[in-house]
Amino acid sequence: MQTSAKAGILFVIILILVPAVAAEDSLEWYTKGANAAAVGNYADAITYYNNALSLDPSYALAMSGKAVAFNALGRYAEALDSANQALAIRTSADTLNARAYALYKLGRYDEAIAAYVNMTATVTNNAAAYCNLGTSYAQIGNPDAALKAYAKCTNL
Repeated sequence: MQTSAKAGILFVIILILVPAVAAEDSLEWYTKGANAAAVGNYADAITYYNNALSLDPSYALAMSGKAVAFNALGRYAEALDSANQALAIRTSADTLNARAYALYKLGRYDEAIAAYVNMTATVTNNAAAYCNLGTSYAQIGNPDAALKAYAKCTNL
């Protein structure tokens, strides 16, 4: 057998034995992150979102997903950072909510109020947002505003 024929056969054998590795893009990593978060695997979700962001640093959905996952893990300062970075790229309801919730959980009630007021100007059907807004108003000593927010929460 000639050398070129042997090389060709060897190449075919290598192609058969070595599995193909699919190229992964930022959308695929984002989707893996969203799926992991949907089943409560928030640490894995953050890893996947980071992989998406390493390929596309301006991927606002991945940054927003990361903020939501950090909140779910109780890592509120990191959630706030991620939400702020996402909002610098693009505004979305999830990102606004993630930012407001992180501020609320950090006890930064004045900032949480501003964030929830901003969010509820466009997202009017989020009961939890109105409940957190009511608690934030109560924490700063504004019972009238707290009652209004709680009433909206209860109605929803």
